[in-house]
Amino acid sequence: MSLTRREMALGLGAFTLLPGFARADTSAVNRQAALSAALLRKDTLAASAARVGILFGSAAEWEHLYSDEAYALALAREGSIIVPEVSLKPAATRARPDGFDFSRAERLMSFAVSHKLAFRGHALVWYATVPEWAKTTLTSPAQARAELLLEVTEPCRHFRGRMDSWDVVNEVVDPKSPNGLRASFWLQMIGPDYIPLAFTAARQADPSAILVLNENHLEYDIPSNEQKREAVLDLLRALRRDNVPVDALGIEAHLAVSDKFPFNPSVFDGFLSQVHELGLKILITEMDVNDDALPADIPARDSAVAKAYGDFLGVVLRHPGVVTVTVWGLSDRHTWISTFGPRADGVPVRPTLLDSNLARKPAYFAVQTAFNGASLSGVQNRLRPGWAYMK
Repeated sequence: MSLTRREMALGLGAFTLLPGFARADTSAVNRQAALSAALLRKDTLAASAARVGILFGSAAEWEHLYSDEAYALALAREGSIIVPEVSLKPAATRARPDGFDFSRAERLMSFAVSHKLAFRGHALVWYATVPEWAKTTLTSPAQARAELLLEVTEPCRHFRGRMDSWDVVNEVVDPKSPNGLRASFWLQMIGPDYIPLAFTAARQADPSAILVLNENHLEYDIPSNEQKREAVLDLLRALRRDNVPVDALGIEAHLAVSDKFPFNPSVFDGFLSQVHELGLKILITEMDVNDDALPADIPARDSAVAKAYGDFLGVVLRHPGVVTVTVWGLSDRHTWISTFGPRADGVPVRPTLLDSNLARKPAYFAVQTAFNGASLSGVQNRLRPGWAYMK
């Protein structure tokens, strides 16, 4: 398959459907190289974050990059890491039982390499993306266990040494359930052991990547979030006690501006300190701000959204264990909230850092200010030799 001029300019490699478990390109950009490249892109979020040893980036899909060159170049300019929004979830990679398809993710990887960006994987195990065929075909615990191991091991082997981090298990905690775990196909078929099983398999298949437990609804000073924080800490303590190879907590940070969701800096700061005390890194993995409860007036809305970003990162960036901050879409022209969280008044949402014309919004400058104000004291901790993600 030949490359078009657009594909060559953007670094979007041409890949056909990967048969079976075939391995594609082996090139990658490690964390140090991505940080070094980011420092050269002056007056960008990538550079501001790299100054304190943090990778900053966004979720994206190759279709958006291919069809929207201006957006692709903005993402490459402002970020130092990229994460596939959909194309590494099992429903995409394991749509058929006779093999895996990593072609869409490989296109993104090619873009990342061309623009000196690191790459992270999302997500190996998620209750919402179990392949449809698996739900009806796998009828015994042994079959389910074998398939879970395959869905973890093969992506990790395929991208071995090329992935900065993996969201190994995604949104598995439910404090309202008897065992503190969300009901899922894997929990039903295998039991709670599916979580350590997934982490152990990921470590064996890709020893150098940061292995992440990724969770939502952890930010606000409300009873449900407090219960979730306690349940997450309980799970992390248990995994650490049992020597399960979990390296980090991923905090999604789908934020909102509403009286229903008060943000208490001291409460959240205390939670992050408890995570750090467990010896875990912290990644902010899917940050955006839903503006559906705000007035339609754009300046007022943008100001409130910017404050939410700034207040949140003002707490997060105090902690030396924070190594990555990614947003779930860099521009309002490509945001999941347009589809899944539209405003009742029909006014276009404005949850991201760049507007639909790719102009920098107040939220952009709030994030930049937070990075610029972050202490340099954590840099050596983030970059010290021997940490798995530096390999």
